[in-house]
Amino acid sequence: MDDAIDIREHLDHDRFEALLNVIPREDADEIRRLLSYPVDSAGQLMTEDFVEVGPGATMEDVLSVIREASSEYETVNYIYVLSEDRHLLGVLTLRRVLRSLPSAIAREVMNVDPITVPVEMPEEEVARVIARYGFSAVPVLDSRGRMVGIVTADDAQEVLEEAETEDVLAMGGVFGDA
Repeated sequence: MDDAIDIREHLDHDRFEALLNVIPREDADEIRRLLSYPVDSAGQLMTEDFVEVGPGATMEDVLSVIREASSEYETVNYIYVLSEDRHLLGVLTLRRVLRSLPSAIAREVMNVDPITVPVEMPEEEVARVIARYGFSAVPVLDSRGRMVGIVTADDAQEVLEEAETEDVLAMGGVFGDA
């Protein structure tokens, strides 16, 4: 969906709204939600499609969730354990899920101190967090601490490449759109 937000920059308001009216309603609603966040923030860069389970889920349950809807997810490297009110309780790696007993419970296996970013964090800072820790994704939390999405490493890489290009052009005295 972050690519759709990029398209927004190249279309006038009416044409963009017309585009939103012809795509599936669920996708259009997600794009509108992402556009409600500050420009160039984690909120506009994130995707809302991530694997989530409750704290009582078994590893067998987790694998079933992944199998049943894997094409919906941006990545399945991390599984996010959320409370009923969407607070992030912990993170499971796919590796850990596969190596645990099928009967193991998420709350017993999860990392309870995950690195997160706030939805308002500038996208370049988010990208640097992902690069610093070598993550394939980082969870994004709203102001109430609820998980609202993830920013993936491929999106972070694009942000860093764009920032580096702008820096190089500025050093050469070239300004404007890169």
